[in-house]
Amino acid sequence: MENKIIDFESTRTVLRVVPEDFEDKLIVYLKDDFIECDDEESEKTIHALVERVCSLFVDIEQVKKKKESAYTMFRRSKEKGDWRTMDEETKSRYRQLADEENIVRGLKSPTKKIVKSESEKSYNVALKYLKKTYPINSFKLWSELNEENKNIWSEFNETRLYCNMNNLLYNELICATAEKGKHMFIK
Repeated sequence: MENKIIDFESTRTVLRVVPEDFEDKLIVYLKDDFIECDDEESEKTIHALVERVCSLFVDIEQVKKKKESAYTMFRRSKEKGDWRTMDEETKSRYRQLADEENIVRGLKSPTKKIVKSESEKSYNVALKYLKKTYPINSFKLWSELNEENKNIWSEFNETRLYCNMNNLLYNELICATAEKGKHMFIK
């Protein structure tokens, strides 16, 4: 039998794990080694002892782990202030702490940040436009493009598009270019 340790907030309890057929094994053990079982009275005594021993055990239900929320992390920090009036920067810090705690508990998998190039981002905008405009055709994903087409799109991205460009103009340029070169996109 192995010992299990379970933490209950401020107390620590050691639990022993017993097999499911513990009662039967205890009866056999008592009959073989301690009590001579010749009559009905000794049989009743053994069963009374086993019942008493088993009543000392506590049934433990398996508790489903809950995800930690940012608010719970804030309350645990015992920081003064009100959650409703707190600024977004501080709330995001508590959200990050909650995410880290949930990752440790195994309730959330670590997020993998996929870094996309500017060319890939603009290509995805063009792809979205083409799929909406021409639903019959199927188009290539960025990863499916050959190197030549990737270079052509990257060159367009570097020469025509700028970082601080107006979103409307940015989308118009991408859609117009996608319309002209849609043969490059089609599978």
